[in-house]
Amino acid sequence: MKYEDMTKEQLINELSELRQRLNQFTALESECRREADALRLSEEKSSKAFRSSPDWIVISTLEHGRFIDVNDAFLRITGYHREEVMGRTAKQLGIWVDPDERDKMVAIIREQGKIRDHEARFRMKSGDIRIMLRSAEAIDLEDEKCIISVTHDITERKKAEEKIKIFAEELEKRNRELEQFSYIVSHDLQAPLITTGGYLRLIEKRYREKLDSKAGEFIANAIEGTVRMQSLIKSLLDYARVDTSTRDFKLIRASAALDQALGNLKALLDESGAVVKYDNLPEVTADPVLLSQVFQNLIGNAIKFRGDEPPVIRLSAKRKDRGWLFSVSDNGIGIPPEQTERVFEVFHRSHDRNKYEGTGIGLAICKKIIEHHGGRIRVESALGKGSTFYFTIRDSSLI
Repeated sequence: MKYEDMTKEQLINELSELRQRLNQFTALESECRREADALRLSEEKSSKAFRSSPDWIVISTLEHGRFIDVNDAFLRITGYHREEVMGRTAKQLGIWVDPDERDKMVAIIREQGKIRDHEARFRMKSGDIRIMLRSAEAIDLEDEKCIISVTHDITERKKAEEKIKIFAEELEKRNRELEQFSYIVSHDLQAPLITTGGYLRLIEKRYREKLDSKAGEFIANAIEGTVRMQSLIKSLLDYARVDTSTRDFKLIRASAALDQALGNLKALLDESGAVVKYDNLPEVTADPVLLSQVFQNLIGNAIKFRGDEPPVIRLSAKRKDRGWLFSVSDNGIGIPPEQTERVFEVFHRSHDRNKYEGTGIGLAICKKIIEHHGGRIRVESALGKGSTFYFTIRDSSLI
């Protein structure tokens, strides 16, 4: 129907319909423009990610591995120029150290559509071999099956893992040697000492009446020397065994370890009149034997280095960060402030060795045990004012 034949009402309806179609077209055009902008933005982001990635990214054909595009990281890591790569295949460049590895990767991609964290060795232009971790996925590009792959260099990580493995093997070897040495010390060195001490005591007993006082004094000193040497050897063994013993970490009551220590020290506690006071001690994840040894050494030292008053020893524990802070304080003779760092050294003696017996290894053993539990030990002290030893034990999740 021609417009001149339309009534006014028909013309209005036609105009309204045309206006509606125009609005629909305008909306469709706006939608297309938004989609085009979004697509362009997505392509820009993808392009920037492709170009700026620190890992090498390659797009290549699935069948032959012909390079379609590579990012800057690929060129930087391999040492090739773009014109040396484009249009050629990885096999032609000799990038795969073992070409069969690519065939295996392609077979997996054909079957599963992708591959994740495939480890392989690649040859750089310089001839250097790098160990890489590759993930790849099949894509369709201009009606051709292709692969987009991301490859991460793990060479340094693998070298570090190898060093750790070698170190662990060496450490295990050294531990075996140390165990063997401990056996030699405990058997081959102690046996002559025991024999020597036995003969000296026999001489002292049988020939006491025939020897003058000076000779008797010499024999007594020799016997005392053998006893001291046996004690020193035992302390050295205890120190060495902290490293070689199997860690029996489990959830225990610290008070149970303390009770064991107090039982071992009963005679010394009774003789000295020492009083041991302690609060409710927590449950901790620790080796019960080693923790008991720490308590025994610290309490034993508090009794040994006591002042004129009967020893009073206080133990407590409180939460600190993600672990427990223990304290063992006494009213003893104290330690010179300049010696508080050195008391944990092997053989270090802060007081007169002629007046106070011992080997100077007890606190070194405590330090090694606490460090095995992931903690630290220190002391605060002053001469004549007693000492307080602090040590920490971390939560089980951190050991």
